[in-house]
Amino acid sequence: MNYIRVLALLLGLSSAAVGNDFELRPAIHPYLLADVIIVLKPGVDQALSSASGYGREVSGTVVATERGYLDRPIVVLPGTVVSELKQGVRVKLLLKRSADGQSYYLIGVFPPDYIYGERR
Repeated sequence: MNYIRVLALLLGLSSAAVGNDFELRPAIHPYLLADVIIVLKPGVDQALSSASGYGREVSGTVVATERGYLDRPIVVLPGTVVSELKQGVRVKLLLKRSADGQSYYLIGVFPPDYIYGERR
């Protein structure tokens, strides 16, 4: 990994935004990229805090929908690490529709009362 990419990671910039011309651009918040935003109450504990070599499906009860419509399963892609989900503990999930349109994948896990742009 080159120096510019390491610097971008340390500054919170998207390493994908660092091209061959070394132009640094701020990362886009996942809230702005999400196709679907829901509050989910997991039915079982789901240990997603370690990378896996296979995709895993997320299940639970949708308590509220903030954006979009959830009409496909939620999956955690292989190699992705996100917060662990606890049974009965509500979380706000930010989801992006997969390229093949068959599922949604996690791009963010936040507290259920999280409001984008609001200072805490």
